[in-house]
Amino acid sequence: MIHLLVSCTSKVAYNSGAVGLWNSLYTLSRVYPENTDYRNRKLSRPLQEWVPLREWGRLYRLEDVKMAWNVPNEKGKAVIQELVKKFLFPVMDMIRTAHVDRETMKKSFTIMSAVLTGGATCFSLPPSPLFQCPNSMLPWFNANIPNSAVFKSDMRHPSGKNVREMMVDLIEKTIARAETSDRDLSQVLVTICSMLHYLIHTNYIDSSELAAAMETQSEIFTYMTNPVHKMYPIYVYESMAYVCHMDRQACDPNSSTVGSGGAESMTVTV
Repeated sequence: MIHLLVSCTSKVAYNSGAVGLWNSLYTLSRVYPENTDYRNRKLSRPLQEWVPLREWGRLYRLEDVKMAWNVPNEKGKAVIQELVKKFLFPVMDMIRTAHVDRETMKKSFTIMSAVLTGGATCFSLPPSPLFQCPNSMLPWFNANIPNSAVFKSDMRHPSGKNVREMMVDLIEKTIARAETSDRDLSQVLVTICSMLHYLIHTNYIDSSELAAAMETQSEIFTYMTNPVHKMYPIYVYESMAYVCHMDRQACDPNSSTVGSGGAESMTVTV
């Protein structure tokens, strides 16, 4: 379906395909708490064995809670590689070697943006020396230190080149063309601006996700600081795990390893 949509010339169609491509890559390449596995097991039981209202109103102690984590496994990594080979590399090679018209360029950058932003953790930054800042006593963030709360891989172009470096060269070429072109390439330049953040971003935090997590933090704090209650609904623990995970990604590049190999279940400890 994605291939069918991105093959269309209609902007509505290929934009929809790009959204599907982004969602697929994002879901396959991110580590995040996911408790639907346990919830589905409960819902699949015959109604003779449980009462929905009692189950949904049940309170839990922290030590009794289990949380499922979505962690990219080998099958997921293989699917990511196929998606990148099928939708990213051919488009990059076409833009790099051929002079395409404006509509083709707009479509191509829409697809490349979807792959880059959705699968940002799949393309490694090139190694670089630490930047010495004379105006600060704080250490500069070292992009070469792995963040174990984030899945990372180093998918490269078939030529062996770093994808991010190739993308920068491609963007520079496109900007140079826009400066001398008689046609308006403003939409392409807007797409490029949104891509630049992911090209240079070092710890791969999605700002929208972090904002959503922080909005939930005040509600969690109200629950957890109530001295009367020692047991809470399951969604409070789920939200707490999500917020702590996002905070760990943002603040601690040397955080504890979550694990790998599929949806891992573990007791939540905060």
